[in-house]
Amino acid sequence: MPWWSDVELGGSMTPGSRSGPRRDCLRSATVASLLLIAACTPRASHAATPDRVITYIAQSWNGGGGRCEWRIFDPVSRNDELFRSFERGCRGLAWDSTESYVEYMESGKFYRVEWEEDAQPWPVVQLPGTWDLQNCWFNPDSQSWQASAAGGVPRTWARNEPYYARCHSELWQSDREGEHWRIAQADTTDCGGCWFCTEWKIPNPGAVRRSAPLGLSQLQARMAIDTLGAQLIAIPPPGGESAVPYDWYIMPLQSAPGRGLALRIRQHPPSPEKTPFAPFYLLDRRRGTERILETPGLARDDNASGLRFLERDGFLLVLSKDPRHYTAGKRNYVFDLSTGDQIFHPPQCESVTAVWVKRPRPARVDVAGLRRLRERFR
Repeated sequence: MPWWSDVELGGSMTPGSRSGPRRDCLRSATVASLLLIAACTPRASHAATPDRVITYIAQSWNGGGGRCEWRIFDPVSRNDELFRSFERGCRGLAWDSTESYVEYMESGKFYRVEWEEDAQPWPVVQLPGTWDLQNCWFNPDSQSWQASAAGGVPRTWARNEPYYARCHSELWQSDREGEHWRIAQADTTDCGGCWFCTEWKIPNPGAVRRSAPLGLSQLQARMAIDTLGAQLIAIPPPGGESAVPYDWYIMPLQSAPGRGLALRIRQHPPSPEKTPFAPFYLLDRRRGTERILETPGLARDDNASGLRFLERDGFLLVLSKDPRHYTAGKRNYVFDLSTGDQIFHPPQCESVTAVWVKRPRPARVDVAGLRRLRERFR
């Protein structure tokens, strides 16, 4: 029986169990915290129609581009459905602030699509002819369309050294109708050496204004361990695990009373950065159980670089990046917090990006609404 179940079940620590002043303090503090968690957290329930689903982009690279599938997974029904497919991938995918529609770039065009089932996208503008575009938007100040582009300036490559020493950024701007594109600003900065230049910098950022988008990167940033605002409580390791070289912590789960996610974390003071390591455990105080979460492709002691996780309606989405790859190898897992079962692991691709989003609206035909939406941006 795990040590942290003794209080609820009325047991006592047996001879030879983990002991010592530090462990006793950790045990007392953690048990008290778990009791508080159980009293304060709402009961977990899988609503018949939860307002959130998981959407993900799965892409396999092939030469200069790759086939890409945009899919939606419903953790309640377990349905995994295709929303859109792209022969050459897409960029700049982002929802508006109300998650009513989505915009993205594909094959040299900027598209908008209603966030509803079976919706069909329509092209808004033709993009400028440069390969390294990142995003596109309408600037109400200049009454023009703008686009950002960023790429590296190649240098003589040496083994095990970054390919780029400088990064080049451009701000493109068109007229109101999305025609006659030109470079409005450009700048080249030293990056100190990088494999992929993605940071966009221009001399006068005040020339750019756009509605705040909900892109994949913004949605993933909300899932970072440093931004969740969750309390991390130090605990002794689960049964069979070691307390070295990194300490174990439990993160209370808000939608699962009396349960928490246990993981090892390396901290980097004074920086707030926290680096987690596999494996991860689901601790259930009510049942007195601890269960390791299955994470195929993420080996024990792997540095789960860029770990992201967020729970919704009794389900947990875990996103990590394979430490053996620079840009590919993203791993996604979905767990049912009532059992600890892994209920979804997207198909193996070179790049998979998953986030929680609002459930798409049921399919409808609203030609007038589409016209009003288009006029709003013209």
